[in-house]
Amino acid sequence: MKKLILSAVAGLAMSAVVADGVSPIALSFAAPIQFPSTSYDIYGLRLGGFFANSRDVYGLDLGTANLNFGVMGGVQLGGFNWVEGDFYGVQLGAVADVVHGLVEGVQLSCYNWSAGYAYGLQFGAVANVVHGEMRGYQLGTANIVSGNYYGLQSGMFNWVEGDFYGWQDGCIANVAHGDMAGLQTSFINVVHGENTVGVQAALICNYCASHNGVQGSIFNWAAGTMWGWQYGIINVCREQGVGFVSGAWLNHMHGYTGFMLGGVNVVDDGFGLQMGLVNCARSLKGVQIGVINIISDSLFITALPVVNMSF
Repeated sequence: MKKLILSAVAGLAMSAVVADGVSPIALSFAAPIQFPSTSYDIYGLRLGGFFANSRDVYGLDLGTANLNFGVMGGVQLGGFNWVEGDFYGVQLGAVADVVHGLVEGVQLSCYNWSAGYAYGLQFGAVANVVHGEMRGYQLGTANIVSGNYYGLQSGMFNWVEGDFYGWQDGCIANVAHGDMAGLQTSFINVVHGENTVGVQAALICNYCASHNGVQGSIFNWAAGTMWGWQYGIINVCREQGVGFVSGAWLNHMHGYTGFMLGGVNVVDDGFGLQMGLVNCARSLKGVQIGVINIISDSLFITALPVVNMSF
């Protein structure tokens, strides 16, 4: 009799909780075969067999495939995790973590995807994808962010559609389509934005629109202005360069103010010092030191060995 009364009281209490659309626990075999139904919020524990589906879930979510068409806050552990709303906490998925809202916390899986902003850490064995702004750290084979990025990206291939502020560390390539402030290290570094501030260090090639800082690689290309230091086998600046450029083979500048050191130094309009085997300038206010020195618009002698100058 006593057991019957306790069971009835527990049943009434659970019914009262579930009747309000909230349950402290959810059990699922394969939705819609679950208790309570998919229209309820779970505050506590959700245990799913093959497939669990609920509205908002706050707490611990364990299952093979976990689906929330609301908000998820807490820890989600499964083979595949899918959240239609925002996510706050830790997602651990053997195959994939997918969030259609913003993410604040940690995503760890083969493939991590966020449709909104992401703040925190993404660790993806295959890829990390954020369609909004990313602040934090991405580690994966491929890291892709459609908005601005603030933090560290580490992977084989790193891609940011917006501005990048921090450090891109790629085994193959780093690409930032907006401005960049910070450090890029890879085989190939590319910045398409108008302003690059910091260091580009690559084994093969660095490219930027305009740069304030240092470019170091076999081949360095600044499509706009370059303020700072370019060092490599071949250095090119399509507009105005200011600072120090050193190339083992070729330095080519449209305009330059400072010091050029290399095998062959070529400048359209220069101001400063050229030192190399061959120095060529259409117009120069400064000194050339090398085997062959040419100043095309010189008022006196256009070509001289050892030293040439024009002021």
